[in-house]
Amino acid sequence: MQVVSEPLRVHRVLAIFTALITALVVIWQIRRRPVEDAPVLWSAIVWTPFEVDGRSFPHAALMVHAQLQGSKVPTLMQLDLGNDPTVLYRYSNLAFGIKADTLHLISGTIANRRFHNESIRFLDTGGQPTPSAGPILLGSLGSSFFKDRILLLDFVKQRVAILGKGAQLPRALEQEFDFLPVTRNRFGNLLITATINGRAEHDVVFDTGSSILALETGPRNWTKWTNRREDDSRNSVVRANSWSRTAILIGAPLTGTLCAGRACIDHPLIFFESSGLQNLSFEGASSMGAALIGNVLFDGRFTVIVDLARARLGLFKGSVDV
Repeated sequence: MQVVSEPLRVHRVLAIFTALITALVVIWQIRRRPVEDAPVLWSAIVWTPFEVDGRSFPHAALMVHAQLQGSKVPTLMQLDLGNDPTVLYRYSNLAFGIKADTLHLISGTIANRRFHNESIRFLDTGGQPTPSAGPILLGSLGSSFFKDRILLLDFVKQRVAILGKGAQLPRALEQEFDFLPVTRNRFGNLLITATINGRAEHDVVFDTGSSILALETGPRNWTKWTNRREDDSRNSVVRANSWSRTAILIGAPLTGTLCAGRACIDHPLIFFESSGLQNLSFEGASSMGAALIGNVLFDGRFTVIVDLARARLGLFKGSVDV
């Protein structure tokens, strides 16, 4: 029988004890990792269709799946980077116990990304009850949600991913993209430079909440870029909802090409809002920029990265393999 000295026995006990403590610390640290510390998790884009004057727009509004605290039914949120705050509708029977028009800290999951204690604004719906058919539209996901999170929009495979707070793009993935600088205006809109009819136009708003129109601008730019008058009988007219108000949009083909980086469309229909809604103004003191582009320029062809922490918009023609 092997004889083990007392000092050696104590040493072994201490070694085992140290190993156990180390293992417990590692497990504890893993469990304490931020809820957002996770790899790229894709979620399907949900498109809401729209029809007006016999014209069908199957990709009219870009929605993402959401599951928030207090909600026990399937829900959606519109991805609306044209709006800075994230907004939840306060339906009369789905109020989360919170008064309207106030900020509150909410936790949950959006597009498979878990988050905790996010500041979200509640807006009253005037006592309107929660819709009974289909997934409930809870509100809109604004650009403030992506202050420290990177957004990936794969418009080829029709999927979306949100990286966790502070996460960076893998170097191999980052090198596949061309990046455009992004700035912000006083309203919080995202601004890029686009090329319209061969000329660089600065301060063009990029808005994921716009999925019907290739470009929207003010009446002066619209006339210059289309060579049309507002009363031309060939013009298109679209009536759409804009924050519970009706926007009357007049459209005509661009005389040339619209580009954002390598994403280009020849002679798309471009529009201006003719009733004077201030939230769609591109002229005067309330102007948000020279024009606005949305998802039409990229849908079906490009993957887009929105990286606000590094003030850039990334474009890749095709779908990324992540």
